[in-house]
Amino acid sequence: QATVGDTTATSAPTVGIETDSNNDGILSNTDLDNKTEVTISVTVPADAKVGDTMKVIAKGGQKIQVTITAEILKDGYKTTVPRPQDGETVDAKATIKDQAGNESAPGQDQATVGDTTAPSAPTVVIETDSNNDGILSNTELDNKTEVTITVTVPADAKVGDTLNVIVNGGQ
Repeated sequence: QATVGDTTATSAPTVGIETDSNNDGILSNTDLDNKTEVTISVTVPADAKVGDTMKVIAKGGQKIQVTITAEILKDGYKTTVPRPQDGETVDAKATIKDQAGNESAPGQDQATVGDTTAPSAPTVVIETDSNNDGILSNTELDNKTEVTITVTVPADAKVGDTLNVIVNGGQ
């Protein structure tokens, strides 16, 4: 008489891009906060066991294989990947293979880095300061009641960007 062994895989793990704090799928400046790495967290399902093997595949195909410990069962597992460039995506997947060799369905999450690069600084020229020495002389002012300032936006500025001009502490 033949006996059928364990043929049931564990449930899929839960994968999260932890750095995506509001879980909207976009890594913003607020989420990244000058970080150079993105944190991925994996919560193992209740039917996983100590000794099972978890495989995590992250951005760029980085593969991590870990044996599930009591600590991972309790607290989950975290790893990091380098922060991608604007427009690139962090895609993370995890599976669990039990000791009988049954592999779970994948758990996965992804987040794309939004536009996190500020445009270059605008160029500001006080036209009335004709010799550009930083001092407005009587000759340069020539009884004028207004000073001419030219602001040139940089080439990488886009329609819809905001230009703030502050003169003498006011706007």
